[in-house]
Amino acid sequence: TRNPAANGLHLTRDVVADDGGSLKVGDTTFKFYVTPGHTPGALTVEFQARDGARSYRALSPGGLGFTFGPAWTEPYLKSYARLKQLGPWETVLPNHAYMGPRDLFEIEKDLATRGNGPHPAAYGSAKIDAWIDHIVKAAGEKLAYEKKPQ
Repeated sequence: TRNPAANGLHLTRDVVADDGGSLKVGDTTFKFYVTPGHTPGALTVEFQARDGARSYRALSPGGLGFTFGPAWTEPYLKSYARLKQLGPWETVLPNHAYMGPRDLFEIEKDLATRGNGPHPAAYGSAKIDAWIDHIVKAAGEKLAYEKKPQ
């Protein structure tokens, strides 16, 4: 069985990621932002992504999906508006390949032919701000629908 508890193994919590908290691994620091909505404890992670000698301020958003009830729409909306304010961001690396400004599988294809050109995942802050604006707009529309008398 793949259940650790069934084999007598028990998982224990040794780290709790708080909003604004960080974790250093080697020379990389990961900073955490609570972005509730999809799940109440969803986390977004900020870190420096490296490509050769270049370094990019990266965002790995957590909980992008809209599969949550009305109680979480407003917190979701606020948390993503906050992420925009915390920018500028240079790249977004989502936890699902298709949920960023660009599909990660398409980026992978572009890497094969980029040569010495810029990294295809280095979108720049204008594209990322527009992507976050799209998320915030959709969440705002969800909120308006939920507040509408049925």
